[in-house]
This record gives sequence, C-alpha cells and structure tokens, in this order.
Amino acid sequence: MVILSLTFICMTIIGTLSHEFGHLIAAKLMGFEARINYMSTILTDKNRLMNDKQDFWFILGGPLQTVLSGSIGLLCLSAIPKNTQLLTKVQWGFIFLSLFWLRQSANFTVLLATWLITGNYSSQSDEINLSRYLHWPDWIIVSVTAFIGFMVLAIVIFRFIPKSQRFTFILSGVIGGISGYLLWLVYLGRFIMP
Repeated sequence: MVILSLTFICMTIIGTLSHEFGHLIAAKLMGFEARINYMSTILTDKNRLMNDKQDFWFILGGPLQTVLSGSIGLLCLSAIPKNTQLLTKVQWGFIFLSLFWLRQSANFTVLLATWLITGNYSSQSDEINLSRYLHWPDWIIVSVTAFIGFMVLAIVIFRFIPKSQRFTFILSGVIGGISGYLLWLVYLGRFIMP
C-alpha cells in the first residue's frame, strides 16, 4: 500500500506538470514565450497579448494534453492481454497514465463542493473558461469530462485491477491523490518550482 500511495503522490505531481506543459506547448506553437511553475503556465511576453482565439487554444492545451494522455493510457492498457492475478510494470504504467482522466473528475468534485458550501465557484478552471469561450453553460465541459473520468476509473478498477487488490488500490488512490495535491500544490511546489 505504501508503494501504491507514493506512486499516486508522484503521479499527481507528474499529472499537474504535464497538464501545464500542454498549456506551454500551445503557447509556443502560437509563438508566445511562456514558462511553467508548480501549478500554472505563465506567459512571459510582456509586450504581446493573446487575442481571444489564441487564448482559447492556450487554455485548451492543458486539458487536451490531460485527456489525450489518459485516453492513450486506457487504449494501451486495453490492448495488453490481462493476467487476472498479477499486473506487469507496463500494465501499471498504463493504469496510472489512464488515470490522468481523474484530473477532470477531481476538478469537478472540488468545484461542486465549493459551490455547495459557499454558493460560488472559481472561474479559474480551464473547463469553465472553455465553456465560456464557446458560449455554453459553465458546467457543461467540466461535467462531461468529469463523467468520462469517473467511467475511466470504474473501467480501470473493475476490469484491470485484480479483485484482491481493489481495496488497497482505491485506498492508496485516495491517500496518495490527496497527499500529492497537498504536498505539491499547497506546501512544496511553490518552493521547488516558483
């Protein structure tokens, strides 16, 4: 359980940074200078502003990277014959890659909890901003992608994780995911990648 929890912690950090690399790549493809820090991508061109179309693609870059990585992980995992008792390191790698989809579900859960508790929600979410660019209701993209994320999680747990390891996997995921979030986004990330 310790190794699985530590892996979830590491993958939370890797998932966060790779999401930001999606934004960075989008900025670079459009000719903008940018850098990432522990939780965001910052445009460093002081004399250039993005127009609405460029801003849309910049925002889309992060979620697009996340869902593409998660989808590739799930497709590769599905292509490997499954041993019902023991997963290989390659299968574990694809399991964790497919769980990049959980960013979508986690964001939705945090937004929903915040809204239920305070009556407000943050408009800093990529998915909410994408919905606004498309003139859709705020919750459309975040809800649909969260639902897909929950479905991917169910597929991974009930199709690929051996029954004898499911409880440990789920508990490790909860402990490691929350710990990874707190360690990286609240405590350490700001000092390691300011």
